[in-house]
Amino acid sequence: MELYLNGLICFTDDLVDAIENSKEDVHITINSPGGVVTDALNVVNAIQKCLHTVNATVEVMACSAAAMIALSCDNVEIEPTGIIMIHNSWGTFTGNKKELQNDIDAMAAMDGAMHKAIETHCKDKSIIGKMEDGDVWMTGTDAAQYFDNITVVERKRSDRLAAVADLSTFLMPKQDEPQAPQEEPPEPEAKAELPKAEEPPKEEPKAEIKPEQKAAKLDPVTAALL
Repeated sequence: MELYLNGLICFTDDLVDAIENSKEDVHITINSPGGVVTDALNVVNAIQKCLHTVNATVEVMACSAAAMIALSCDNVEIEPTGIIMIHNSWGTFTGNKKELQNDIDAMAAMDGAMHKAIETHCKDKSIIGKMEDGDVWMTGTDAAQYFDNITVVERKRSDRLAAVADLSTFLMPKQDEPQAPQEEPPEPEAKAELPKAEEPPKEEPKAEIKPEQKAAKLDPVTAALL
């Protein structure tokens, strides 16, 4: 099962439920500056109760509460440039001296729980004493000297290329190869001319009968003598 713990650690109920109910080995990828101690302790308890192996990979950093979670796992992978930081709990409080003393006692109890979680895989417990003096910053290589569950890994980029393409063939034709002559576009076919409408025959002008050409009207007697 693949799980991810990124950013501020808080509201970890879903993560706790996934770890406790996993039917297989669990792998947690961690990149976190820390968060709420009590929420981180819930994750630590889930890891301790898990019936399967819980592995972790630290990407960039696991600090404060995130470091406590990472160091509780069965196996931790981290690069030499990765960062782990552990320290005692801290916070801001207000109130009278009695209330402040109660807060101090509560923080001491949380520190004891954190130390217990960190000591699980600690091969040099002098690191716990350093936590009393302040923040303890470690590279992946440094952390491997104190904890037996840490493995330093170096991930390298592959030098092999998946594919190579010569883009020059898409930009211009090669000069040593003759270019194929471009075919001239075919001439457009002549459109068939529509037959012209026949003009109606011109009428010949009628001969104009002049007045003098009109036959003279004869009286009956003269017409009988002709």
